[in-house]
Amino acid sequence: MGIQDTVQALEITMNTLNLLFLFFYVVAVIAIVLCFFILWVSFDANIREHLWEFGVLRSVGMSAMQLIRSFIYESLAMIIIAATLGTAVGMTVAVTLTMEQNLFTELPFHFSFPSAL
Repeated sequence: MGIQDTVQALEITMNTLNLLFLFFYVVAVIAIVLCFFILWVSFDANIREHLWEFGVLRSVGMSAMQLIRSFIYESLAMIIIAATLGTAVGMTVAVTLTMEQNLFTELPFHFSFPSAL
């Protein structure tokens, strides 16, 4: 047995934890930028795909603003539903895997949603 410096060990652990969180934030920013570009391409492809439908709706009497508003509402609804379902599925998988790991390590389960991330 030797003398252990717990203050230095705690400081090293906190520095490692801060670097790990920094890595997670960088990965999250990269993922958000990639998701933005994928969303932009999908949005553009959706508009190009529905040009015929837009023409038909314009010919039946929809104004340009009504058409734009309906398309934005449709896109917004799809984004909100996708984000909600993605969050629910992600949380379910994460909680399931964490509880399975805690079953083997016999650690208590603690749930915290990464709202800062």
